[in-house]
Amino acid sequence: MLPTFLDKLSGFLDRRFIVAYWMPVFFFVVLMIGESAVLYGPTTTIQLWETGDATTKVLTGMGTLLVITVLAYMLKAFTFPLVRLYVGYWPEWIPWLKEWGVSRQKVIWNEIFEGINKRYYSYPRAEDRLQPTRLGNVLTAAYDYPLEVYGIRASIWWSRLTPLLPESFRSQTDDTLMPLFALLNLSAILILSALSGSTIAALLDERWGLCLLVLSGSLLLAYVCYVAAIQHAANYGEQIRAAFDLYRHELLKQMHIPLPDSAKKEYDLWYVSLHSWIYLYVPPWEPRDPPQAGGSASTAPPDFYYDTHQPESKPKVEKIIFFENESPILTVTRQEVTEE
Repeated sequence: MLPTFLDKLSGFLDRRFIVAYWMPVFFFVVLMIGESAVLYGPTTTIQLWETGDATTKVLTGMGTLLVITVLAYMLKAFTFPLVRLYVGYWPEWIPWLKEWGVSRQKVIWNEIFEGINKRYYSYPRAEDRLQPTRLGNVLTAAYDYPLEVYGIRASIWWSRLTPLLPESFRSQTDDTLMPLFALLNLSAILILSALSGSTIAALLDERWGLCLLVLSGSLLLAYVCYVAAIQHAANYGEQIRAAFDLYRHELLKQMHIPLPDSAKKEYDLWYVSLHSWIYLYVPPWEPRDPPQAGGSASTAPPDFYYDTHQPESKPKVEKIIFFENESPILTVTRQEVTEE
């Protein structure tokens, strides 16, 4: 029944939804059934299932799959706050927890001696950008890359760049995010399973050995999933870096802003003018001070203008040759300004 249901489900739902959300919830339900079987005994669980007739079994199975699908949609709705939790955006009423996490990551940041490659992928360059979790530092390092290289703040421009990416590149990026979300969801579900299973084992049956086994085993698997998610986050970070390297000029083309003729002018355009306009709501025709964040922007923000897509005026060169007795004796070059 399950393979048939999954085939039907894939026809209505996206494959990424099934892998990232549906399968983790299904795994959670299987875990809870397994914990119940261990708690009450496999024989009792099997007898409870066999007491029902065929119709009851089918309805129970289909109802369970329907509940899994509904819970998967609910899990998808909580994806953003869940990722923020793993990244390290924790509640402000527990500042000591974030301070402890950042101090722990700072120790690791200072002890990296394997070369620049590990820090490049795993940690931001600036110490004040450190996050309290490894996942947060990997993603921060990726989002800081366009700012360090081009003066582009990824938090502002990534949502604008994504629709302009080629379909193949966007699909590749989505495929990189799919296992990341799946592993984070699975890690969270394993933590929930550890807490619920150990609590049930402790309160209902007072089986402390089983409680400790369920708690430690589930938490260990949750940590393994989290570590695996970090590697996929590094792959996603590379997609972010490549997107800004290859397609950042598409943003300027869509905004009808001509490409700067030097790397320094492009940096100033992104870091000062466009940031002031898009983020600070200061139009380019009004005087303004450059942002105070890190970087090397010029004190006078560079001006820019719209490309109206009008044809450029190009000189037309015409040669006039004078002949005498069919032999050229004089050549005159006449230049006119014409529009192509």
